[in-house]
Amino acid sequence: MNNMERFIVWDWNGTLIEDTPLCVACFNAILVHGGKKQIDILRYQNTFEVPIQKFYLKNGYSESELSQAMDAFQHIFHDSYDRGILSVGFREGAKETLQTTHEHNVRHIILSNHLIPSIENHLNRMDAKHFFWRILAHANREAQKTWSSKGEHIKEFMRHHGLRPENGLIIGDTPEETHIARQTGLTSIAITGGFATEERLHEVKPDYVIDSLNEMPSILSARGFTT
Repeated sequence: MNNMERFIVWDWNGTLIEDTPLCVACFNAILVHGGKKQIDILRYQNTFEVPIQKFYLKNGYSESELSQAMDAFQHIFHDSYDRGILSVGFREGAKETLQTTHEHNVRHIILSNHLIPSIENHLNRMDAKHFFWRILAHANREAQKTWSSKGEHIKEFMRHHGLRPENGLIIGDTPEETHIARQTGLTSIAITGGFATEERLHEVKPDYVIDSLNEMPSILSARGFTT
């Protein structure tokens, strides 16, 4: 591989696709299942965290409840998600960004805590799978139970493929992606309107904070991705 090759690491949920309201609804189904109080999107954005157990603890569940119910919670979430995802599209500017960078031979990687089959199905439905070099996510629901680190996944992937961090961007809607950027040397872009409030994103000091993927062209040009 050309070690000067440019690449973009994309978070999936809330970043590439407009599924934040759907994920809030899925989580509320889990809260209802346990007789807990439902939350609104602001509460979701203020408390979302991985490993996901921390998120549950912040929103009414106890450690003893989680130890008994995580399998049930996982199935409630994904069953609800699979029913709702068919009406969800890309975030504004996503496909245009993918098309432009693809034309400039930029490689795209999805890095997600979600499930590969779900991501692939959505990309096929949206006629966008051809944009992506690799999907780094969980193979199935069983594999997802490990909640292995996204940071470790991309570090190993970069090492294996000889990708230089100065040639890469990572974009996501939570503080997690900025933390990964610090671990790997990637340039970090945080996008608002997803799983975290704007305040939480600014607190971790990413290289860029944007409100829309329509703001990507100027960043890509400045970083040499489209010139």
